Amino acid sequence: MAHPLLEEIEKELTTEGRQFTFLCGHDSNLASVLSALEIQDYNLPETLEKTPIGGKIVVSKWKDKAGQEFISLDIVYQKTGQLQEMSLLNDENPPGIYNLKLKGLNADPNGLYKAEDVMDRFDKAIGAYDSLIEEYEAKDAA
Repeated sequence: MAHPLLEEIEKELTTEGRQFTFLCGHDSNLASVLSALEIQDYNLPETLEKTPIGGKIVVSKWKDKAGQEFISLDIVYQKTGQLQEMSLLNDENPPGIYNLKLKGLNADPNGLYKAEDVMDRFDKAIGAYDSLIEEYEAKDAA
């Protein structure tokens, strides 16, 4: 389920001049993408779920003065109380924002990963799916 989303996110991250992209899906899409990217286990503050309804994965691309690119991954979500009360989110009632960690990669103190490392993770996840398809096709042909 994550494969087409991973391909689309990777394409958007590598599109020259892209400043903003919005992709919409369900909480199950979030869970599969996070799993495929090997996100460390986490517990979101003020909610019971790993991927709350209406949650968003925010992938931000940054560039330092030397031109080196970095990527951060956050999950933005309504807290349980906000969902129960159906309250509007604003500056006084902000959503939860949680910085996601990638297994086996080192983030800097700001939670940023080298873009090259994150893109390698995307390639690995996409490649794993492609290998699985090839394996099943080979079994069917045998």
